[in-house]
Amino acid sequence: MSIVVWVFLGVVAVVVVAAIATFNRLVGLRNRFRNAFAQIDVQLKRRHDLIPNLVETAKAYMAHERQTLESVVAARQTAVGAAARAAAQPGQPEAMRGLAAAEAGLTGALGRLFAVAEAYPAIDACLVASRDEGGPRAVLESMATRTPLVTTRVGQAADLVVHGENGWMVEPGDVEGLVAWTLHVAEAGATALDGLLDAGRSLAEARSYEALRPRWRTLLDGFVALPAH
Repeated sequence: MSIVVWVFLGVVAVVVVAAIATFNRLVGLRNRFRNAFAQIDVQLKRRHDLIPNLVETAKAYMAHERQTLESVVAARQTAVGAAARAAAQPGQPEAMRGLAAAEAGLTGALGRLFAVAEAYPAIDACLVASRDEGGPRAVLESMATRTPLVTTRVGQAADLVVHGENGWMVEPGDVEGLVAWTLHVAEAGATALDGLLDAGRSLAEARSYEALRPRWRTLLDGFVALPAH
């Protein structure tokens, strides 16, 4: 074969390899996009799943704000439907525009709900929904200040909290339980929680540095020199 044929075949080979490489890159980018959207979809579902609990909590204080609550519920339903359509067709422009519009509507409805909620009295309680929101120090500080404690069974909360005696504790992920016991605190009378709060303060005082210092002195005597005061 002549040199021209070899050059032609070489050019064709380069074009084919480049086309294959470009196709593979586009496929990779498409998969990365789908994976990224899947993670966003998970977060949106978590946001949507928490809204019914938020609405139920607000109902205890906002009995006269029915229209605001109903707008949040309607906006959530719209957002859930838009997210489902976008998940079925990730990257489809119309579906993504619909999702963005629905989420914007939901954010606006939640903003109005929060604005109305600011006019109502706050619930005085310490709520620990995850390990990141506080360890034993947060638990003991809430007990020491007689602040009602509602916590999940994380970290040392399982060792410090006795459910119904010095606080309330639910299993991790039990959002309904957190909401229910927080509402219980909100609806309790002025003195209904005194016994529980007193028990919590007693535990906090027993775990304080001043109370534990003599025990540490005895335990570490001869190993570490502790200050006299």
